[in-house]
Amino acid sequence: MAPEPSQADRAATGAAGAPSGGAAAIARALRAAFAFATGRMPVGADEIADLARGAMFLPAIGLALGLAVGAIAAAAAARAPALAIAPAAVALLVAVQRAAPAAATVDAIASLRGEPGGVVVALASLAVAAALATEAVAIALVGGPALALAVGLAVMLGRWASVVHAYGSLPAPDDPFAAALVGGVEFREFAIASVSAMALALGLANAVGVVLVVTAAAVAIALRIALHRARGGVTRASIVASGLAAETATLVAAAAVARLLAG
Repeated sequence: MAPEPSQADRAATGAAGAPSGGAAAIARALRAAFAFATGRMPVGADEIADLARGAMFLPAIGLALGLAVGAIAAAAAARAPALAIAPAAVALLVAVQRAAPAAATVDAIASLRGEPGGVVVALASLAVAAALATEAVAIALVGGPALALAVGLAVMLGRWASVVHAYGSLPAPDDPFAAALVGGVEFREFAIASVSAMALALGLANAVGVVLVVTAAAVAIALRIALHRARGGVTRASIVASGLAAETATLVAAAAVARLLAG
């Protein structure tokens, strides 16, 4: 008969096992955050809980995705007119995110009008198209060596805006996804996401980063206030749509600063 493990042995085993369980949870959270950032919505309570824990990773993932797209756009812009490259860059951003932010924005706008009909959806679709066209113009205006960084920071702050939009909000009635995610994103996730987003923006863009962070935060909070008034809380669609709204606003701010600095 094998001897019963001592208390010290049990403690050592538990200590050795804890990092493994913690690492597995972090890996699930990271996968869920990457899937969300690339347009796949979680399904089921476990996946939503993983996304809530992974919210802390969204800014870093957004920066990596944005820099990749921005680098491709910058390389192409060195060989072709910026106005020709900009729509392709926006199309690539939409493709990387599986068009989820665009579709969610249509749903979010339409839902503000109550039962969405064909005309409301069409108008919402036009608004999204206008936002994407605005992104293209902003990318063309930024141009030059700052293009990759501007796109990277815009996507990063868009993903962070989704966290700002959700954290501490009320979920809209009859929206179980929003209820689960809002309830799952705790201060730790919000704080890590916010500190990392601000540190990266300020570290990479100095004072311009402050302008971009304030712009993204203002958009996310304004949308949250609007949803609280119109729907009684944030929704699944608005959490995703806040990312596109903040991304567009950040690109516009980056373009304005670029033009101002260029004189």
